[in-house]
Amino acid sequence: MAPVEGSGVIYGFSSVDDNAIRLMGDTDINTYSNEFGYSSSQRKYLTANAMPYHSRRVYNEFGVERAETTPDYVLLFDDSTEENVQSAYKAAADWNIPVVFIDKSAIKDRQVENLETLRQEFEKTGDTEKLKALLNTYETNMAGWLLNRKTDEEDKSYTRSN
Repeated sequence: MAPVEGSGVIYGFSSVDDNAIRLMGDTDINTYSNEFGYSSSQRKYLTANAMPYHSRRVYNEFGVERAETTPDYVLLFDDSTEENVQSAYKAAADWNIPVVFIDKSAIKDRQVENLETLRQEFEKTGDTEKLKALLNTYETNMAGWLLNRKTDEEDKSYTRSN
């Protein structure tokens, strides 16, 4: 059975062979593939550990060889549209994989708690690495919030003019 494509389905991968990752970037890298390989309009190398702290343009992108790579699950968010819910369940059934539900409010609460912990650690120790982690985490969270906020929420971030 062919998997559902498009329709807002977001596939999750818990393990991808290193050789299957053809490109990766901290933003939309405009990947395209053809029978000869992969290319991108931008080239920038970041380690997997550094990627989450440099993704300021709403999301990052990986160009993955799909020939022998299958998703491990389908992601579904608490504010998904009914069309996305139906597409997610159809894709999960087509691939015979689970649906993972993401509660955005719970993630927000954990991230606010994480920021407060980092702030307290910096205040206590004066360690500039803690300050760096605090600023990087804050900026990454704001970039994600700008994408994932509900449309009726006002943008009160420091990045609203960008």
